[in-house]
Amino acid sequence: MAIAGRKAQVKVAGALVAFTNEPTTAVTPLVDYQVTNAVKRVWDRSMTPTVQVSTDGGTTYPTVSASLYTINRLTGTVTFAPALTGSPLVRVSGSYLPLSVVAEASEYSYSLTAKNADYPRLGDVYATRVQTLKDVSGSLSRWYAADPYFTNALTGETPVLLEFYASSASAPDLRCWAVVNKEEIKAALDGLTETTVSWEGASDTEGRSISVV
Repeated sequence: MAIAGRKAQVKVAGALVAFTNEPTTAVTPLVDYQVTNAVKRVWDRSMTPTVQVSTDGGTTYPTVSASLYTINRLTGTVTFAPALTGSPLVRVSGSYLPLSVVAEASEYSYSLTAKNADYPRLGDVYATRVQTLKDVSGSLSRWYAADPYFTNALTGETPVLLEFYASSASAPDLRCWAVVNKEEIKAALDGLTETTVSWEGASDTEGRSISVV
C-alpha cells in the first residue's frame, strides 16, 4: 500500500542520559535480550555497558564478562554466546540517547550500498562476486530554523544518530550513525529559507553503522 510522504518523520538524538539496572525482555529466550523500555533502546556509540544476569530469581545480579556477549547499540539488545541457561533475569546499566523529531523537516532520502568485488577464474562462464564494504548515505532537507544541531555536528566532527520513519504511526525503518559532510542554506526573495544536510554512515565501537528496525 502506498504511503503519503506527509506522514514521514526523522528523529535525531539528544544529550546522553544515564540509566541503571534497566530490565530487559527476552527476544530470543536465553540468547537475545532487549531493554524493555523503548525510550532507552538507543545507546551511546562508545560507552561500555554493564550487563548483569540473575539466576536466583533476582536476589543477586553478578556482572557478566563482556567476552560472553555482544551488543547492538541501535536497538538496545544484548546477545549471549554461549546461550544462558535456566530462567535468567538480565539487566543493563549505561547511557542512552533520547530521540526527538527534527523540527521543520520537509524531505529526506537515504541509500544503502555495497561494493561487490569480482574474483573471476579461468574457465568461469559467469562473473563471480563477493560483497565487501557496505555503506549508507543520504540527505535531509528542512525549513531554516535557529537550531545549530547539524552545524555543531559538522564543525565538531561529531557523529549523530538518525532515525527514519516512512510513517509516523509505525516503527522506524532505519536507524544509523552518521557524520555530516555538508550543510547548505538556500534563500530566495520569493521563497522560504531552506537547509539541506548531507551525511554519510559512521560506525560504533562494534563496527555497526545501521540497524534495520
